Amino acid sequence: MKFKPSRLVAAVALTTVTAAGQATFGPLAAQGDLAFSHGKFADAEKAYVEALKQPRETPQATSREAAILNSLAIIYSLKGRYAESESLCLRALAIVDTTSGKTDTVLASILSALGSVNLHLGKYSKAEQYIQWAIALRKHDARDQHTGLLADYTLLGVALCSQGKCRQAEQVIQQALPLCEFGSIDCQNGSAAARATLAAIYARRGRYREAEEWYNEALEILEAAFGPSNSMLVPVLSDLSSLYASRNRFSEAEVTGRRALEIAAKDLLDSDAAAKAALATGQALAGQHRFEAAAPFFKQSLAIHERAQGPESIQYAWALQLYGRFLRKAKRPSEASVIETRANAMLKQAGQKVDVSEFPKH
Repeated sequence: MKFKPSRLVAAVALTTVTAAGQATFGPLAAQGDLAFSHGKFADAEKAYVEALKQPRETPQATSREAAILNSLAIIYSLKGRYAESESLCLRALAIVDTTSGKTDTVLASILSALGSVNLHLGKYSKAEQYIQWAIALRKHDARDQHTGLLADYTLLGVALCSQGKCRQAEQVIQQALPLCEFGSIDCQNGSAAARATLAAIYARRGRYREAEEWYNEALEILEAAFGPSNSMLVPVLSDLSSLYASRNRFSEAEVTGRRALEIAAKDLLDSDAAAKAALATGQALAGQHRFEAAAPFFKQSLAIHERAQGPESIQYAWALQLYGRFLRKAKRPSEASVIETRANAMLKQAGQKVDVSEFPKH
């Protein structure tokens, strides 16, 4: 049984990069690292972009540029800008390969980021190869790599379940959880991401009560570490909102989805997590027969995917298909037919099976 990678892939990759310990050059990069580690992604992006404009007069500075490119790539991935993210990762990989070889300490985090991006792009086998490479590097590093290993094993779980190996994925993440339990901020973030990814796997397998418990554990960890309004919470809240909507718990889905959107407005307005939260909120309202109130949220989800991935992307087509389903429920069949025909044509052209099983049915 396969499933489309959860929006938590971005959060896991974020943990991986943070856990690697970003090597910085100059005050701008340091500002970016600080903002990045506290979930202030807009500030981090601005600082990293400015840092990359600074001259790099030594080989060491050029080598450390790879870490900044990788951190910026993770921010782009979190915002759904996957093509740009992959391009930056490959630039970083080329720098590491040229300046310091295959044992560079930044290499594992670059490979993890590439694995995350490839999961979003549907290249599951390729993603697994990158992640396994990152794990091998961390295992052979003499320094403490527990946080990075937990993040990589969590990513590996997503890659495995995306290829239909969900039982194996569950085992991998469960076995990795003790690697990093409630130490540093990075460790707490990684532990939360692992729990939320387990929740997504359980939800996919119909184990909804366990899924909810794991999501709530992840939220508790993140709220304790970052506060109740930090961007780190958005992917978990959006997934939990979708879970509530799929179980006909529409009031809870609406409250959780609106909370995710309110937080996302600060730093992650065009992220996949925001799009998913908007979709879940729309479905929650539609489940309560509040169709007029629901429509703007479906359109918000579509608009996010259009801006982030483009109007011909798979993400946009999936969202369009669900909008068509909503229109039918709202008794607007002629509009629904037009939307569904367009969505199905896009998915067929891309060679994708029409599959909305990962989204709430209501």
